[in-house]
This record gives sequence, C-alpha cells and structure tokens, in this order.
Amino acid sequence: MENTSVHSLADEISPLTLAFVGDGVYDLLVREYLVRKANRSVGELNKIKVSLVNCKSQAQFAKILMP
Repeated sequence: MENTSVHSLADEISPLTLAFVGDGVYDLLVREYLVRKANRSVGELNKIKVSLVNCKSQAQFAKILMP
C-alpha cells in the first residue's frame, strides 16, 4: 500500500464524493443519537431521521454552527 497522507488523498477525491461520505457519517450520527434518546419503533425512528437528514435541515444546522 502506498504511503499517502490524508491531505493528499483528500486532494485526489472529488468534492461530491467527499460530500457523499460526509452525508453517510452525519446519517450514522443522527441514527445513533435517536437510538440512544428515543425509545420508539423503527418506523418512528426512521421518520424522525428523515426529517433531520436532508438538505434543508442540514443547511439550518450549518447556519447555527457557523458564525
């Protein structure tokens, strides 16, 4: 395996691919949070997750996090 730094690897991957991976990480974090905090059926958990993991909600969260 080639000794490649994370920085140079990120430079070789398209921004859309990085966004795709980031969306997957965000999705997983939201799922974990909901499982820990909400004792609900899988169907209900999925509805809540879908309301949080979408472009509009992520943009709203980004506005809160960024000055």
